Amino acid sequence: MIPLDIIKQHCRIELDDDDALLGQYHDSAFDWVQTWLGRTIYADAVPDDDEYGIVINPAITNAMLILINHWYDNRDAVTAPVAVNALLQPYRLMGV
Repeated sequence: MIPLDIIKQHCRIELDDDDALLGQYHDSAFDWVQTWLGRTIYADAVPDDDEYGIVINPAITNAMLILINHWYDNRDAVTAPVAVNALLQPYRLMGV
């Protein structure tokens, strides 16, 4: 959902050596955010049969970019940055 050139700009990467790795981090960030929110994220519109679906928005995009950059810079086991939770908290379903 996030173009590779935007990811590379956010991570300050100029080379193409890590494109596959960045793609993997993008997919993992998308899955992580979707799971954390407890909602399905859509690119354009939420289908009528998905009561809790959400269209990707700037906060979700920024959270994913932060995660991708964090994982790119820290390739060992670490926790998610606090900023990610702060960006996503308003969209998280609780107790549903």
